[in-house]
Amino acid sequence: MANSMLREMKLLLSHRTVAIAMVLLTLLVCASLFTGQQQIERQREAISSVRTSNAQAVATVMASINDYGSAAYYGFHLTWSEPSDLASLAVGQRDVAPYMLRVRALALEGQVYEADSMNPELSLAGYLDFAFVLAYLVPLFVILVMHDIYSGEKEAGRWALLVVTAGRGARLWRQRALVRVGAVLSAVLLPLVLFLLASQVSLFAAVAVVGVVIAVVALWGVLALGVQRLMPTSTASAALLIALWFVTSLLVPVLAKPLIDQRVPGVDGAQIAMAQREAVNDAWDLPKETTMEKFLQSYPEYADRAAVTAPFEWKWYYAFQHNGDVAVASMSQAYREAIRQRHDLVKSIAWLSPAVAVQLILQDLAGTGVEATLAYDRQVYAFHKALTEFYYHKLFNDEPYTLEALDGLPRFEDIAES
Repeated sequence: MANSMLREMKLLLSHRTVAIAMVLLTLLVCASLFTGQQQIERQREAISSVRTSNAQAVATVMASINDYGSAAYYGFHLTWSEPSDLASLAVGQRDVAPYMLRVRALALEGQVYEADSMNPELSLAGYLDFAFVLAYLVPLFVILVMHDIYSGEKEAGRWALLVVTAGRGARLWRQRALVRVGAVLSAVLLPLVLFLLASQVSLFAAVAVVGVVIAVVALWGVLALGVQRLMPTSTASAALLIALWFVTSLLVPVLAKPLIDQRVPGVDGAQIAMAQREAVNDAWDLPKETTMEKFLQSYPEYADRAAVTAPFEWKWYYAFQHNGDVAVASMSQAYREAIRQRHDLVKSIAWLSPAVAVQLILQDLAGTGVEATLAYDRQVYAFHKALTEFYYHKLFNDEPYTLEALDGLPRFEDIAES
C-alpha cells in the first residue's frame, strides 16, 4: 500500500498545474497569516500606546482640578478589547467595530454611537485573513485536484486498465483521493501549524482550528467524488462543483442580506445619539426638581441629599446626563437586540453556506465575532455605570476632593475580568 500511495503522490506532483497550485495555496495561506498578524499586532500596539498616554493624561487632569464634578467631566477613561491569540486567523468584527473607546461620566449613549461602525451582517468581500482563505479559496483548490479522479481516467481510456491492474478498483480510488486531499491539507496545514506553534496558542485551540481545516477539505473532497459519479466528463464535474461553490459561498449570502434587512430592520446608532443629545439639552430648561425626581427613580438612596439650591450644581448636571441615557434605553436595547437577531439569522444561513459557517466558527474560536463585540459592549456599559456611581457617591455626599480618593476609581480591566 505504501508503494501505491507513493506512486500516486508522484503521479499527482508530475502534473505541473497541480504542483503550481499547491505552491500558490501555500503562499496564499502564508500571506493570510502574515496580513492577519500584522493587523492584530497594530491593534495591540495601538491599545498599549493609547493606554499609556491616556493614563498620563488622566493623571495630569486630575492633578490640575479641585472638585469631583470637573474630574468626572474632564476625565476620559480608556476601554479596550484585547485581541486573543487566535485573532489574527479570523479578524472578524475587529476590522469594522471599535476595539477602543474613551468614556467619561457623561451620558454614555452619545459617546458609544459617535464611533458606531458595527457591522454584523454578511459581507462578500472579507479581510484577507486565514478564515477568508479557508472559507472561499481552499474549496477551489480541492475542486482543482479532485474533479477528475474518475472521469479523467475514463476520458484518457485508462479506466479499465487501471481497474484490472490494481486488482481492487475501490482501493485505487480511495488511495488517489487520500493523496490528493492530503496534498491540499499539507499546503494549508504546514504553514498553519508552524504559525500556531510560534504563537504558542493553547493545544485545544490549535486542535480546533486544524479540525476545521480538515472538515472543510474533507467536505469538498466528498462533494467532488459524489459529483463525478453523476457527471460524464471531468469538465462537467468541474463546472458543477464551481457552480456549487458559487451558489453556497457567494449567491446564498448575497440573497440572504436583503432578507435579513427586511426581517430585522435594526436601529440607527446615529438616531440614538441624536435622541440622547436632545434629551440632555432639553434638561437645561426643565425645573431642577423634575430632573432630580427622575434621577431618584434610578438612585433612590440619594433622596435626602438631592435638593439643588444653586443655579448650577454638579450633581444636578450628572443627574440629567443619566436621565438622557434612560430616555433612549429602549432604543439602545432594540439596537443590540437587532444585532443579536441578525447574527442568529446569519447562523441559520450557515447551514446553506459552508463558507459562512467556517468564518463564524473561526471567529468564535478567535473571539472576534459578533458575540465578542457585544461582550465588549457590555463591559463598556458596566464600566461606565461603575464610574458614574463612584462620582455620584462623592458629589451627593459633598466629599472633599483629594487625589488619594481618586485611587478608588474603577479600573476597566477589573470590570472586563469580572
